[in-house]
Amino acid sequence: REAVRRREREFVWTRGGTRSGGKVVAHLLRRHYNVPSALDFTGERADVDWTAAAGALEAEAVASFEGLAHGAGRAMMLVGDDFRFKDAERTFAAWETLLSRVGSGNWDGDRDGDGNR
Repeated sequence: REAVRRREREFVWTRGGTRSGGKVVAHLLRRHYNVPSALDFTGERADVDWTAAAGALEAEAVASFEGLAHGAGRAMMLVGDDFRFKDAERTFAAWETLLSRVGSGNWDGDRDGDGNR
């Protein structure tokens, strides 16, 4: 709570106990630990509602920007938690597809350009 009050939600998480001292930029989430269902590209889902996903992405991005400390100039998005990446390749491919679609303005249509959803 103190970090939220001081608007210090972003921090560098340093791995202890190693010589390499790995570091990861992290962000304290505002209200939840998981992605909205429209952005959950894991599990047994065979198709993706790209319009709903794009809308959810936009809403999360706006919320992320609103929650940042003044002057940070970047947004961090939750793309899944550490328990969900049994098929990380599929999840990351779906995120790449979604970001490409949103960037091009094509929020719907087939999944990969070959008629597949």
